[in-house]
Amino acid sequence: MPMSDTTILRSVKECAGARPNRGVVRVAGIDEWAWRKGMTFGTVIVDLERRQVRQVVELLADRSAGAAADRFKRHPVVEVVSRDRAGLYVDAARQGAPRARQVAERFHLLKNFRETVERQLGRFEAPIRESAVQVEADPDTWSNP
Repeated sequence: MPMSDTTILRSVKECAGARPNRGVVRVAGIDEWAWRKGMTFGTVIVDLERRQVRQVVELLADRSAGAAADRFKRHPVVEVVSRDRAGLYVDAARQGAPRARQVAERFHLLKNFRETVERQLGRFEAPIRESAVQVEADPDTWSNP
């Protein structure tokens, strides 16, 4: 279904603003998102227990630890915060929901793993050399199994 980015953004804003009971979230996902691509960033908080519905709980106007921490303080029911590798969301969860368990998103765990494997394998790269054994191109000398 073709849809413009403006339409999707408007829909997300309406969904976040229309929910009267946005506060009851036990498992929260927090990440940044762009209000304007590459220019202005905000914070989105989603309810991860209702994954099938993808509940947007709140859109914060900026990408700051203070704003996210204030949101968590107003809603102390949060038990788990799923976040990316950004340090500001670590601080936000620590300040706003100190008893909540912080977990890394699956995407970032796999990214960390891939980067570590690439770093480790990069140390063992050896240049490809010519083979010491010469292979003859004459098919008559090949033996059949």
